[in-house]
Amino acid sequence: MTALVIVVFNRENFSMGFTMLCYLAYWDVRKGSQPVEMTPVEYSHRDPAYKTVWLQSKTGTECFSASTDGQVLWWDTRKFSEPFESMILDPTKKQDITKAQGAMALEYEPTMVSIITLMREVEREGGKGGREGESGKGGDKRSGGRGR
Repeated sequence: MTALVIVVFNRENFSMGFTMLCYLAYWDVRKGSQPVEMTPVEYSHRDPAYKTVWLQSKTGTECFSASTDGQVLWWDTRKFSEPFESMILDPTKKQDITKAQGAMALEYEPTMVSIITLMREVEREGGKGGREGESGKGGDKRSGGRGR
């Protein structure tokens, strides 16, 4: 196990961690200190994810992660072999990973189930970097893209 970037707990005795080697791991605190499962590297982020959020769901097993690789990935710990949905943060809205902008923060508001808020790093005129907020609609294939 490599160094963890972030660890987030949920109400169901689970914790989710993201490592510097770009894979997610989750623990069931009732089962000890070793991860229950880790995502395969080929389906994980290509850069570290600095924010992971557990979704408020019936099962308590779903979360999503945002990374500086320009992707938001939705996960279900019951099938952790690959994300069940993804969104590329491409400002041209063509879902082109080569034009994606990385995310540094992520928020989820359960009362507005189809909206997520991201903070991303952007380059501004004159070469100075900054941060700007963006809200987008989240959804998954199982609900027809309508969100939760």
